[in-house]
Amino acid sequence: MPTIEELSLVSPLGDGSYRIDVPDTWQQGRGAFGGLVVAFLTNAMLAEEEDSDRVFRAISADLCGPLQVGEATIDVQVLRRGNNLSSLNAMIIQQDEVVARGSTVLAKDRGIQMPTDASAPDAPPWSDINVAPVGPPLAPVFTQHYEFRAFGNFIFSGADRPLVTGYVRHKERGPQRTHVGLLALLDAHWPSYMVMESTFRPGATVAYNAQIVCNPAELDPEAPLLFRSWTEAAYGGYLVEFRELWHEGEPVAFNQQTFVIIK
Repeated sequence: MPTIEELSLVSPLGDGSYRIDVPDTWQQGRGAFGGLVVAFLTNAMLAEEEDSDRVFRAISADLCGPLQVGEATIDVQVLRRGNNLSSLNAMIIQQDEVVARGSTVLAKDRGIQMPTDASAPDAPPWSDINVAPVGPPLAPVFTQHYEFRAFGNFIFSGADRPLVTGYVRHKERGPQRTHVGLLALLDAHWPSYMVMESTFRPGATVAYNAQIVCNPAELDPEAPLLFRSWTEAAYGGYLVEFRELWHEGEPVAFNQQTFVIIK
């Protein structure tokens, strides 16, 4: 099976446009799961950047509608290229509709180290935790491509707190980690509100804001990454969830997502 990096490749059409092929078996509901959509957007914007020293720093994306299996195009616009930082915007268009858009920051290393106060959650070794039986038809179709090792609150357990902790990794893995692979992992786990439910209650990501705070190529490509998420606030059927990835006690990536409860 191809990796997420291979599936999210883009083909240049010229003048900032790219063609993509959306694969089957990666759906979450009617369209492709959000992590794959963000991977497509990111790869297209990376392809427009001519300076390889400007690496991915952050992305803000809106998932406007379902991205269906088949062909689509991505139009990329360079908003500004400064001395050290590039800002780009991209839109995925399918059947004459914008189904997703994203803006990214690509920038050079400034050689500045700052102390932080972030700390990884307490967790048992991943090898001590059984793989969770998560997959279709009970779970979204795309989950067949991921391995989940949950501890603490489990999905549909009626927990009293919207908090999720566990390990996650791609089943189809390449020789090294990439930015797009980490972005997809951030979106792969079930939403934290689902641990408070006793039965399935569908929801969807409508906004995605992520930062990667490491060099992915320096991480062990085989080891699952420690995952934590929690719902910070809810209003009118929309939830604000924070997500984290960790590797050997060090922060890897962070994400703030907006979920909508469908019914």
